[in-house]
Amino acid sequence: LVDAGTPIREAAGLDMATLRELGGDALGRQGVEPVIAQVGVIGDTLPMLLQQNQAYMPKLRFTELNTDSTGTDVPLLDTVVVEVAGLDEATLEMVEALKAQCGVDCVVVVYGYARQALALEASSPSTACLRAPVNYRELQRTTLALIGEVTHTDTTAAAPAPRYSKQVLARVAALPETLVCECPRHIAELIFALGDFEAYSATCESRDDKDALIHAYLKETAAHARAAFEDALGTVARHENIPVEDWQQAEG
Repeated sequence: LVDAGTPIREAAGLDMATLRELGGDALGRQGVEPVIAQVGVIGDTLPMLLQQNQAYMPKLRFTELNTDSTGTDVPLLDTVVVEVAGLDEATLEMVEALKAQCGVDCVVVVYGYARQALALEASSPSTACLRAPVNYRELQRTTLALIGEVTHTDTTAAAPAPRYSKQVLARVAALPETLVCECPRHIAELIFALGDFEAYSATCESRDDKDALIHAYLKETAAHARAAFEDALGTVARHENIPVEDWQQAEG
């Protein structure tokens, strides 16, 4: 879909049935420009330079924005490239505000001057800092890598709800040790631990916005790991003739 021009952010929010339907249409097309990312650009000279050097960045499609743009004015974007003269604390605060303003999860900052320590501090899984003058092929590589990393770490799928109640898991964990295979008990204990960590991550105190992003990421990761082990418990329970699904229905 992205090869056919659909922004990553749009494709990531679609359900599987829609993906299959749209994907079939996309596969039937030939000669479509392989744009992967829709990129907003803010700056005095950078928008013009990027447009002039578009040939070096065929996988990026640029849209010029201004700092007064609001969520209703901004097209659907995967990321934003912003040009600044120098990096300072005020600039970093502006970059964080820009993410919310433009509805993106990551930003590429092209700067003129900065203290090395501050440039390193500003770089994160959701913010890349490149020194001007920018190498256009490097800008494309950095932008695509940044989008890929954020897409990978910030799970787009909704966190699955628990499949089994704590009471059902407790029954599995309390199964007698006379069973030849003790895997169901161990899996139940893992699900307990992952569920507890999921809840802990949701309430863990955050020092700043970056902390909050990390805790949200950990919560989503724990939830998906829990769901995977819940599926494993269902499979093992069927193999061992343990009626966990019946127990769960009785709980419901």
